[in-house]
Amino acid sequence: MRRGSSWDPGLIARYLATLTPEAAERVLLEPFGPVERGLHTSCLVMVATDPGLPLPDWFSRSLEALAGMHYEWLCQRFGMERVNAAIRQRVLRNLARQDMPRTPRPVPV
Repeated sequence: MRRGSSWDPGLIARYLATLTPEAAERVLLEPFGPVERGLHTSCLVMVATDPGLPLPDWFSRSLEALAGMHYEWLCQRFGMERVNAAIRQRVLRNLARQDMPRTPRPVPV
């Protein structure tokens, strides 16, 4: 993927923010890697998707498909280990934010 009009550095972060707790747990625990070259059988999106559900017809135009393409490109550029570590850190951060109690901020008078 070339950097151009479709390049969005926050795309994977937005995708990870949409994961259910169950999907986030699969991303943290199950192995995944780029499938483009046939070296791995599950990519980020495949691991995060509920294994009992088939990919919907609209998948090719979805946030999931775009996140998958960005994941493949990032792995080519930075290496799978580095990209997977960053993704898992983001998932942990997102889960920690969900567990934090929401307290209203005091409004200065």
